[in-house]
Amino acid sequence: MREIKLPFSCFLKLHAAYDIREINAALRQNSLKTPGQTGVGVLHNSELKVYAHLVTFRKVEKDFTPTTLYKDYPISLVQLHWESQSTATQSTPTGQNYIHFKKRGYTILFFARLEKQIDGVAAPFVYLGPTSQLLSYEGNRPIRMVWELEYPMPSALFEEARPS
Repeated sequence: MREIKLPFSCFLKLHAAYDIREINAALRQNSLKTPGQTGVGVLHNSELKVYAHLVTFRKVEKDFTPTTLYKDYPISLVQLHWESQSTATQSTPTGQNYIHFKKRGYTILFFARLEKQIDGVAAPFVYLGPTSQLLSYEGNRPIRMVWELEYPMPSALFEEARPS
């Protein structure tokens, strides 16, 4: 596991596992007074110009609402199909930030896990690192996107998560 240079100081190490509190701390989203966001698939810090996408590959209907059963899956070790939150369209500020992330100076980070829980406890997310580019996008509510990761995801995670 190694540190990755980001446009802001950050303790995250590539392919290490983190829970939501640690991810919030890395993105300066929590403090002693506030725990930060939980139960969301995207964390956004506008000051750092970063979005963290939290992906659960194997979704069980009882754990997700119909509007959050996104089709997120790896295409290859470096390509990931991801669907935006259902409130995002290509014309919303968030959609525009995704589409034009490089031009706007945004960093898009991905964190992934196979399942929401392991033995009744929230499963940690594996830090996949930043994206290098947005390869394609289409649709609205959600926007279906194919991202290229800057670093290959662990092959074991890819094998377990890829669609059959």
